[in-house]
Amino acid sequence: MFYKIVISLLTIVSLFSCRKDENIQLSNVEVFPNPFDEKFTINIIKNIPVEINIYNKQGQQIFILNTFSSTTAKIDLSEHKNDIYFLSIKGDGIDYFKPIIKNN
Repeated sequence: MFYKIVISLLTIVSLFSCRKDENIQLSNVEVFPNPFDEKFTINIIKNIPVEINIYNKQGQQIFILNTFSSTTAKIDLSEHKNDIYFLSIKGDGIDYFKPIIKNN
């Protein structure tokens, strides 16, 4: 029950925090474009191993990728419907969680 409430709150926050054509860049992570049509790119500034996860609004994991030597990942969500998703990236010194919008 608590888990569903958290996801719902995150969805509401994401609707207000993601403007049209908003690319997300933090000190160690860059995600673009956001919103995206089918694919988007993640640049990790540090060359460190990270785990990339994408969740739907119901909290179900729809994508996972472990990177070990690349600083760039191109993610293809063309098989998924237009919606708001949540991107999680974890690694040494990186704890990133932001909404991304698929809109084609």
